[in-house]
Amino acid sequence: MSNKKTHITLSFVKGLIKQLSDPYADESLKDSKQYCFDIPSGKQLFFRDLKLIGFAIRATRHSLVYTVEKKMPNGVPCRVTIGDHGIFTPETARQKATEYLLEMSQGINPNDKKEQLRQKASQGRLNYQQIPTLIDAYKHYIEARTELKPNTVAVYDRDMSLYLKDWHHLKITDVTMGNPP
Repeated sequence: MSNKKTHITLSFVKGLIKQLSDPYADESLKDSKQYCFDIPSGKQLFFRDLKLIGFAIRATRHSLVYTVEKKMPNGVPCRVTIGDHGIFTPETARQKATEYLLEMSQGINPNDKKEQLRQKASQGRLNYQQIPTLIDAYKHYIEARTELKPNTVAVYDRDMSLYLKDWHHLKITDVTMGNPP
């Protein structure tokens, strides 16, 4: 970690809030003698949107992130990260926040949905890792076919080493007509 401190200027925060089309941005953030917010390590500052209740910009030492938070119908608070400022525009972040707030009011936790998507992607990667390469599939085939004559196996071995050597590392699902021989 670097020892540099992130300084977020008051005018920058005002500009963000104005982008969120808050007509009271100038009134809600009066100019003060302190021009920069000096965020210590491990701390967060929240700049809440006055127009859409629950929508906020979370400033940490290293990032600015759009978030949304609301109490679920069962009374448990829920906070969802929308994304980094710069990747999301304030308008798209507000739209996403509206979607998340709607889900939360219906009792659906968006964090649970995100976790399910992560697990599904992780399972997909795991499944992909279990797909054999061409050389592994060939070895398994030769072991399973005990009735093959030695001359046939020798011809297959020669063809694998001469013509398909460049394909040995490919997963069998990745072998296509466009692969180089």
